[in-house]
Amino acid sequence: MVYNGEVLRIPAARRTDEGEYICTVTNSAGTDSASAFLYVKGKTKNRYFQKLVNIKMEITLMEENYTKHIIYTHQIIIKKFNI
Repeated sequence: MVYNGEVLRIPAARRTDEGEYICTVTNSAGTDSASAFLYVKGKTKNRYFQKLVNIKMEITLMEENYTKHIIYTHQIIIKKFNI
């Protein structure tokens, strides 16, 4: 958002920008307010957050005469769209 004192601009508005915007003006004559509700329509770009996560599990199986140690590793990618 860019506010230059007279105009509020929201370039590339997203759904997270939706909501009520209130402008309040104060001068020697008093105070007045006006409000407007912004709705964002249309397609949004698929913006997403991506993170690579390594998972490691270590398991030890033990019985009377038997011990087995297992190490399991795996990588997964977590994506969150339209952030």
